[in-house]
Amino acid sequence: MIYGSVIYARNQSPVPVFLSGKAMHSKYNPQNEALSFAKGIREQFLIAGGIGAGYHIGAYLDLNPGAKVIAVEADEESLEFCKRMPEVRDMALRHGVHVCTVDEVREVIKREYIPSLHGNLTLGFNRVWEEEAPAAAEELSRKVREAVKDISADFSVQTHFGKIWQRNILLNILSIEENRMPHLDTGKTAAIIAAGPTLDESIRTLIRDRDSYVVISTDTAYRALREYGVRSDVVVSVDAQCVSGEHFFCVSESNALAGHSPLFVLDTSASRSAVKSAAQTGAGIFFFTGPHPLSALACGGTAVPGLEAGGGTVTIAACDFARLAGFKRMELFGADFCYNGGKAYARGTYLDTRLGMGACRTSPAETSFAALMFRTEIYAPENPPEFSPSAKSPLTSPVLERYGSSLLKWCGDYGFSRSEQKRNLITRDAGEQVPEKTQQIRSPKDNVRNFLRRAESLAAEECRELPPDAELFPVLPYVAWLRKSADGDAGIFKLLKLAYSHAVRYNQLYL
Repeated sequence: MIYGSVIYARNQSPVPVFLSGKAMHSKYNPQNEALSFAKGIREQFLIAGGIGAGYHIGAYLDLNPGAKVIAVEADEESLEFCKRMPEVRDMALRHGVHVCTVDEVREVIKREYIPSLHGNLTLGFNRVWEEEAPAAAEELSRKVREAVKDISADFSVQTHFGKIWQRNILLNILSIEENRMPHLDTGKTAAIIAAGPTLDESIRTLIRDRDSYVVISTDTAYRALREYGVRSDVVVSVDAQCVSGEHFFCVSESNALAGHSPLFVLDTSASRSAVKSAAQTGAGIFFFTGPHPLSALACGGTAVPGLEAGGGTVTIAACDFARLAGFKRMELFGADFCYNGGKAYARGTYLDTRLGMGACRTSPAETSFAALMFRTEIYAPENPPEFSPSAKSPLTSPVLERYGSSLLKWCGDYGFSRSEQKRNLITRDAGEQVPEKTQQIRSPKDNVRNFLRRAESLAAEECRELPPDAELFPVLPYVAWLRKSADGDAGIFKLLKLAYSHAVRYNQLYL
């Protein structure tokens, strides 16, 4: 508890007093003082350090209708003290206002702050509160930095992929004729093939015992397997970029693979070039939906299931497909989540061809691979790679370590445990129930057409209020991309109008 009592200002407004005896607000006219605080803030999302009687927060809301506020107090007892103030009681009832303690603020920020919708946020302290509760103020600053760092990483991806995601999802879903889960021999071990450097050695085991596996390859590893003459039963891809189509441009194949086409398991946001390349082989295509809200809207109640991808990791998506198919035993090959022996990927990936073609005497392919590895901070891991016991001289990065941790979490969430003798082998209790197949209630095409009709209507309207979440969230990744483009300084209503109109423009023939 940081407050001791309440006094009344000259204009009879209540003013909290700290245990030190210092008043939090002006003893003469706290409303005028609050106005100067509010005028100094331009952002539409405020994290207010120190609540007190709430005058400064109320003034900010009056000057910024529609703004959002997270009002933070030092501890639970201090927060309850502040809630007795009349201004705080009224403020807490306002739409978009959340009150919490320093301990809770990180989770509240991650739940409430959407950069594409709210723009920038700011942390504003009541000056006296910051002086009287320095430990709480420092802890609040730290937690805000951590939350913003986590959110910024996700928002950065949205600003880069927002446009291509929306286009791919709409066109892919409108091309689905049926989406039937294939029958796979789940009595065998699912070989999950990633493209880490240790695949160059572990593939010998796969070649020797090929008939004992159902091979589920990631897109990056698919080409490498073909170079070794290994047939894939399933290929999984989550990448929205056009370059992912190059995984399927296999210019060479062994006689054993001629005429064989695996099942391609693709995210609904997958690159159109990858989808078309897969379709041209005559292979089957099975779509799944990831975390994108437009995919969730389009695929709700349909035969398009959801798969987890651990923050965009295709290896986890391949594992989750194997789980959905009913496999209880999986062996991971090349799931290094690290750079090994000075290499970023196994031999035979599309990068070998791409970087080799641009190599010359003064800039060999090794130079390009090194640049790829050192584009971010890398370091030696404290512990051996989780799923790659044969890695030698491994180097990792925060992103790669996060992928490895995500796969460990996935194992725990779905009851898989790692073998003590074989670190790249994961199994689930035979008594576990196989997940039920998704039953189609609606058509994904109908869901998309309904969304596009509503988008056409919203694009034609002059928005004054935000639409319901079901109509708002599907276009927010695209709005994130717009914020970074030439229209980035526009208000949220103009950005939403653009997002809806662009969705319709790409799909006029389907309305």
